[in-house]
Amino acid sequence: MERIRELNGITFINDAIATTPESSIAAINTFEEQLGTLFLGGEDSGFDFSTLRKKVLDSGIQNIIAFPDAVEKIFPEIGSYDFENPFSLEIEGKSMQFFRTRSMKS
Repeated sequence: MERIRELNGITFINDAIATTPESSIAAINTFEEQLGTLFLGGEDSGFDFSTLRKKVLDSGIQNIIAFPDAVEKIFPEIGSYDFENPFSLEIEGKSMQFFRTRSMKS
């Protein structure tokens, strides 16, 4: 995990090496108190994402920047929503904001 920068009171942390659900959970555990937005997804490598889904829903994370393809396995509820348009969903009693995208530029 690498702190990239702080901007307007927001700390950006790069944990792109977290390529398994367990490593993503470890990153969430490390920053859970401060974590409001999570960039989530990437290539679907066939993992079971149920524990990661539970961790995200049990955490204070309110915003998900959702990249295909893995995020659709974690949160299949977002599959019918358009790319590049933010939307809100209530999932298992938790209200969350999503931005489904294919690129970091967006």
